[in-house]
Parts: sequence; C-alpha cells; structure tokens
Amino acid sequence: MPLIGSRRGKEEKHPWNWALGAAVLILLGATLYVLLTSRTDSLDTGAIAGDFSKYPGKPSTHQAGRVEMVIFFDFYCPHCYTLHKELPGPRATYGDQLIVREVGYPLRESSIPPLEAYELAKDAGKGEAMADALFRAVHDEGRVLDEARLVDIAKGLGMDGARFREDLRSRKALAKVRANTALGDSYALRQTPTVVFDGQLVTTNYGPSNLGRIIDSILKIK
Repeated sequence: MPLIGSRRGKEEKHPWNWALGAAVLILLGATLYVLLTSRTDSLDTGAIAGDFSKYPGKPSTHQAGRVEMVIFFDFYCPHCYTLHKELPGPRATYGDQLIVREVGYPLRESSIPPLEAYELAKDAGKGEAMADALFRAVHDEGRVLDEARLVDIAKGLGMDGARFREDLRSRKALAKVRANTALGDSYALRQTPTVVFDGQLVTTNYGPSNLGRIIDSILKIK
C-alpha cells in the first residue's frame, strides 16, 4: 500500500485532494472555535465595582452597551420575592441595556411543580404574570402551591385550566426545570437568589445599590 503523499496515478488524485480539503476545513473550524471562545476572560473585573466574585471557567457573554442579569430563584424563597418585586426599578432605569432572565432553581422537591407551572406559562406568553401570582400566593396569601392552586392561578391568567392540568401531570415542562437546575449547579449555587452578570460575575448581594454599582461598571466596559 503506497504511503500517503506518495505519487499516485492521475485517477487517484481526487481522493487525496478531498482529504486535504477536509483537513483544512477542520483546521479552520478549530481556529474559529478558539477565536469565538477566547472571550472567557474578556470581562475586566478590575474595572467593576460592587460585591461579587468571578466564577472560573465560565465564558463571558459581555457585549458593549448591555448587561445580562440572570437571577436564580425559588418561589418559596422570601428573599427571591423581595428581589422580584424590586426588578421594575432597574428595568426602568436601564431599559434595553439590561437583559433580565429569571431562572428557576428548586431548593426542594416541592419547589419543582410551581417552576414547571412557570415554564408552561412562559410558553403561553404569561411568564411574568405567573411569577407575580405564584410569589404572591406563597408569601402574601400563605398558600401551598399544589396542583389545584396552580391550575386556579393559570385559569385566573386566562389559560385553559384543563389543558394546563394535563400539561402539569404529563410533566411537559420538567425537562426545562431540570436544565435550569443543571445550569445553576454549574455555578455551584448554594442559595437563592443568586445573580449572575454577563455569564461570569456571581453575587448573592441583591441589594439595589450593589446591583446598580455592578451594572453601571459593566456598561462602561467597551
């Protein structure tokens, strides 16, 4: 068998050219991957004020002129409710510059069904209203979020109660809750609320002044 790269007949040149082309494409793809993922340490934490820590090994999602704020929460967590009620403030202050994502992170097994209900409501375009209603039911009304209560809340938001009950029982949204839990676990979460900025900066200090300092600092980074 001739060695690769040895001289072959004319009819055998095309297979070698295809192999060479494939190798070049693989090399280009690897180079592009390195370039795209080289932003892991692009967020200059030395220029950022506030109480936070930088989580190692996480890529930065930073883009100039915007801040991504991911909030890991549990509906049974009173501190999460406090932060949720305060969100209209920074949203009004920063507008489109602030992207807020509230991600359910169950601290106990009983936390999972309400988070499934939240995901179902998000799919129906009623996520924010469902979150408000679930937080109020627990912390203002002292309710237990069992299936009957979840269905009643969904119906109160104008959703089809029978379909909602069916989706809850079939665990239609469980995969999303599990994926969100895995995301939180990847940050080694120990409590809620935990706030992550631009994929890297982690804080459990959710006070408005601390969050404001962090957001203002990140917005100054080009």
